[in-house]
Amino acid sequence: MTTVHADIYRCDDTPGVITLSNIQKDKNCKKMVLPPVEKRARMDASSAASAKSSDAANSKEAKNKSNYENAQGERKRIIQEELVLEQDRLDAINAKIANLNSPSNKSANKAKELAALQKKQSLHQGNIELLQKELKK
Repeated sequence: MTTVHADIYRCDDTPGVITLSNIQKDKNCKKMVLPPVEKRARMDASSAASAKSSDAANSKEAKNKSNYENAQGERKRIIQEELVLEQDRLDAINAKIANLNSPSNKSANKAKELAALQKKQSLHQGNIELLQKELKK
């Protein structure tokens, strides 16, 4: 058996799409840490047979728990990313509002634009509050 060594990167470029690569393509690619080959070596047939019968139920339960924990971790990561995006959007709206509130920018059109921005500001603030509440669960 020949052993090959390479770095493996997990790239989460598009929502719902995971790409594995030996090249770090962008900042969304994270190097995977895998156990050494020796630890991944196959168990011999006798120990596998005895382990299989006694650990089948425990293995399934552990796998389900692991899948649930992985899903929870991924959910939390996605919510945190959304929280950062909403905060960025809110910051951009706040900057526009501050610019429109300056004394040199007073006109009828500016008042309408300001009202629309304030609605968006309220929406983003509400989204941030909901995302923060969701993270605390």
